[in-house]
Amino acid sequence: MEALESYLRTCTASKVPLKQAITALLYGGVDPGQARGRQKNPAALLSHTLRIGIPNKTWIFQWEPEGLSPKSGKKIVQRRAKDEDIFVWLAPTANEPRPRKRYAKKPAERAEG
Repeated sequence: MEALESYLRTCTASKVPLKQAITALLYGGVDPGQARGRQKNPAALLSHTLRIGIPNKTWIFQWEPEGLSPKSGKKIVQRRAKDEDIFVWLAPTANEPRPRKRYAKKPAERAEG
């Protein structure tokens, strides 16, 4: 994910096809990860990793077309979309610090604090 962020920061285009980003990252020496099952193609491994990781960092990345998970209702990268049809770019909040989540205090902490 850090390599994709660095690539998008140096890229002159505002929106980059995911396939172009994957090719550039592989040529740049990014490790696509361990082979999973019968999947041994480095580009497919990296594509799978990025499709999962991009929606988890919405303060850094934006993409289209967006999809919604039928189970959770969260934004996801569409499963059936081809890599060349998915565009990725930096979100306007990419230069800001990561948002911190506020968790409710546990009952024991409420009594003490």
